Amino acid sequence: MKKALAVLLLLLATSTEANDCPSKIRVQLDLAAPASYLDEKGQVTGMDVEMAETILVEAGCQIEWVTEPMSIERALRLLREGRIDAMTRMSFRTERTRYAHFSEAYRQEVIGLFALEDTPLPAFKTLAEAYEQQVRLIAPASGFFGEEFQVLREPWLASGRMTAYNSATKAARLLFTKPRRGDMILIDADVFFHSISAAESKQVLNAGDWLRIAPVHIMFSQQSVSAALVERVNAVIRRRLQRGALAEVERRYRPASLMQNIERRQAVATPMRQP
Repeated sequence: MKKALAVLLLLLATSTEANDCPSKIRVQLDLAAPASYLDEKGQVTGMDVEMAETILVEAGCQIEWVTEPMSIERALRLLREGRIDAMTRMSFRTERTRYAHFSEAYRQEVIGLFALEDTPLPAFKTLAEAYEQQVRLIAPASGFFGEEFQVLREPWLASGRMTAYNSATKAARLLFTKPRRGDMILIDADVFFHSISAAESKQVLNAGDWLRIAPVHIMFSQQSVSAALVERVNAVIRRRLQRGALAEVERRYRPASLMQNIERRQAVATPMRQP
């Protein structure tokens, strides 16, 4: 009898764990290579696709990729309502915890300031200093790119010295157009280097030696995803990070020069914190 009861309890526990995950978890992707994009066969691929698929499948989920183009505002609204279940490559922000669970960080996002080598730029160490010295900036119209830019976006726009973009993939070309749309560009470094040629990358420098390296997470809807599933996801992330499997995916998608810059900075910085 005791043996039968133990087996029954085990089956119930397994069933409960399986039910923590929706029948298919709907993961919204912001299509921008190399993070996530459609290959020549129309299949989703990319750095975040590989990582998220590995993590979620190991946590016991089936995935339905949502690739419909949408603004970040609409995507967040759908997540709040439980009409999508998860979003990749998300920054942790306290106000989002009212409606979302955050996984532990699974990789680093790198935002950089880039300029052409022949562009005369004043010396600066912060975005505020660049703004004060009237540098013309190409920068994202929306989305979170760090607290410093969050404060400066509207004043920079109002000054007439900022060209705003919606698509990072298309924006990478703005640095090379003539007449130039700005002195430098604030952009996801992975998208930027994937969108320009090898010859063009040799003409580019890291303006002000400015890089923002920050952890990103999978963000889950509290309406449709349980805390128990998020904990299973976190356990997978910890195992994969410990083995170096997720870092290996990053290295495959990033140019060696960018990886060396990141690793140089991380060597003197504090370790990545897990919220």
